[in-house]
Amino acid sequence: MRSIRKQVPDEIKPRFVPLTADEDRWKQISGFTPSAADAAYVLLVDRSGNVLWQTHEAFTQARFNELSAAAHKLADAR
Repeated sequence: MRSIRKQVPDEIKPRFVPLTADEDRWKQISGFTPSAADAAYVLLVDRSGNVLWQTHEAFTQARFNELSAAAHKLADAR
């Protein structure tokens, strides 16, 4: 867990939550598949626990742009 947090940029750390409880439920929510067990499952979740955006695909600029747009939309809604 510590090694993951060390790699997260400082400006994101206050809102970065590595999940270690209810693993089976989070696997279900994220669409976990054993064939992609080592993938980074990234979810954007609002304060109520609603998943607003997710991926476990390889990084592309297009996917990052989608995440960024979703994050900005969430921030603007606050």
